[in-house]
Amino acid sequence: FDPNQSVVRLIEPLAIDEEDRTITGNVRSWGVLQLPWSPRISSYTTKIVYSIDGDGLIYSQIQSWSIPASEALSETFTPAILNPPFSKMERPEDEPPEVTELFEIVNGHRPNSFPQDTRFRASELIDKIVSKRYPWHREDLPGKWALSYLQPGPDGGGIDRRIPFPDLWFNNNFQIFTRDSVTNIGEL
Repeated sequence: FDPNQSVVRLIEPLAIDEEDRTITGNVRSWGVLQLPWSPRISSYTTKIVYSIDGDGLIYSQIQSWSIPASEALSETFTPAILNPPFSKMERPEDEPPEVTELFEIVNGHRPNSFPQDTRFRASELIDKIVSKRYPWHREDLPGKWALSYLQPGPDGGGIDRRIPFPDLWFNNNFQIFTRDSVTNIGEL
């Protein structure tokens, strides 16, 4: 990962099991790989288990990812120009942790690119955020917003598309907000 364009963050404190002589950590990673075509890797979680020998040295490391290896490989060989939109927006100091985690999960994704466990977590976070009714500022809304996650509405509905267009792995969906209107855009 390019350290200037990527994040690897410990999600929760390390778990140390002295009896089994293991250290377990869960991290969330995303960013840009240091390859000539600058591929962007979407947010994913990794569970890492280190096994410690009698001398206190690591003799084994086992990783499991929240995405299939085929998806990681595909993203590795996808030039940056074909990747979904990715925001480099700074996190506000007063941003609630649920909002930060949701942003990290959906940033750089398309709606159809989430593994099931990530969908469950994103939906949980959306429900938490909505139930807490965090304040927002109307002046922050105008701009171009990428559609990166789609949660069914209360009656199971999705996006209301007046002009249908296909959801393909490479197309992007946007909404452009002004003070008085919303324009839906689907790119092919």
